[in-house]
Amino acid sequence: MQTHSEANTLYTPLHRSIEINKIKGRYKGTAVENTSDLCLRPYCIKAANYLLESIDETINPCEKFYEFACGKYIKNAIILSESSEQSTMSQISKKLRYTIADLLSSNRTKKSKAITNARRLYSSCIDEGAIETEGVDVIMSMINKELGGWPVLQGSAWNESTFDFDRLMLKLSQYNSYIFYTVNTDVDEKNSSIRSIHAIEMVNNIRNIFITMVNQSTWMDSKSKIIAIKKARAMKAKLGYPDYLESDNMTKLDKDYAEYNFNLSYMPNVLSAIQLHSKASLQMLRYPIDSKQWTGISPTKINAMHRLLANEILFPAVILQTTLFDRDAPKYLNYGGIGFIMGHEIAHGFGDERKEYDLNGNEVLWWTNSTVNTFDIRKKCINEQYDNYTLTQVNHSINGRKTQNENVADDAGLKQAFFAYQQWAKTHKNVEKKLPGLSKYSAEQMFLLNFGHIWCTKITDESLHSNLVLAQHSPAQFRVRGPTSNFVEFDRVFGCKVGQGNSRVNKCNVW
Repeated sequence: MQTHSEANTLYTPLHRSIEINKIKGRYKGTAVENTSDLCLRPYCIKAANYLLESIDETINPCEKFYEFACGKYIKNAIILSESSEQSTMSQISKKLRYTIADLLSSNRTKKSKAITNARRLYSSCIDEGAIETEGVDVIMSMINKELGGWPVLQGSAWNESTFDFDRLMLKLSQYNSYIFYTVNTDVDEKNSSIRSIHAIEMVNNIRNIFITMVNQSTWMDSKSKIIAIKKARAMKAKLGYPDYLESDNMTKLDKDYAEYNFNLSYMPNVLSAIQLHSKASLQMLRYPIDSKQWTGISPTKINAMHRLLANEILFPAVILQTTLFDRDAPKYLNYGGIGFIMGHEIAHGFGDERKEYDLNGNEVLWWTNSTVNTFDIRKKCINEQYDNYTLTQVNHSINGRKTQNENVADDAGLKQAFFAYQQWAKTHKNVEKKLPGLSKYSAEQMFLLNFGHIWCTKITDESLHSNLVLAQHSPAQFRVRGPTSNFVEFDRVFGCKVGQGNSRVNKCNVW
């Protein structure tokens, strides 16, 4: 297995020299770049490489921007036999898997019972020999002793007279498995106070732009605008990880996982973890809401989310990495990457599915009837736009109504991030340097190029068909084409004429 350190070799001065020469080699015959205007930090060289290996300059960005930003990437990407796609996001996930495996296989972090247990669970998981030797004995023992057996497996040996259906339901519930009903703990929608970095500046800048967009909107009446702005200002942003992980003090971590005691046998560990997770979920009912708690999102999933019942947006540390974010990256890359996702999640708080929840996350309809009616007209435009998109790879159209909420958030997210970057650039003149090999592109063009790049995807036909049925988001190419074709600033930045392939004549706008 490739380790994290192997997957992320540090750039030495020699490596940097080699990479610069590679970049220059791609542009033989072109004007020599003024190196004083170039960002030659290791990350900038890395970014220049991934963008140069992605952009297809034979394509006109005004006609097919997604293909322009991702053409070379898609052409050269190889989908491995065990995968269904190769994408920018899947590469981040792959890097994450190496990192987690590296952390769980080493002893670099401070001693902690919780971390020791996690490493023990991981060791039992990768010990395939022990798992094969153990076979199905543990599962069969659990079925026979705890669940009363199973006639499908036991045949005539199963004793119906000793079977207790009520006990079976109780035991299954302990493993978080409910047959006729579901039991879980959530937030009371009527009263959400009871239970039933570097990027911080960026998210605040984007939030401020959204408030400006609300103020400038022509479809919201003044009453709805006032409440929308209050909700936007009250929206909490959580970035990275919970506060208690900021230090090396493991007290809370060990307390939270005190009952978890794993051994070297994988299946008993899994069954124990399921039981403890189910127990912890139900115990939440006894405790008040902790506003600092991170819930609803896995710390190891490349994702971000908006929690409507808490009016908060969450960005785990795993999403704050290349190509979405890096503290050493030029701001035009960060705003075009994680900035877009931040704007997308903010917009979710004000879409069709969120208009019934107020600034505290309580179920209160705060849009007026006139605002609802004018919004419906605008969302119809978005729906019809996406209904007319066809995936030529599988000759299948998109369902604009099914993906509506995500499409509206994509459209708003791009605008928020772009205008927030513009605002930042006005107060930081002559700070941003260009990437080597890409100096002919303006900062605003680079913003859009990185936005396009984060969705570069090569996918199998089977997976594409599945996504069309199950996914709430539009396919990657339309997450780029849809928002950019509605955006007048895209036309200005690339000098496009209305009516070209990537510039709609009748642009759809909600925000």
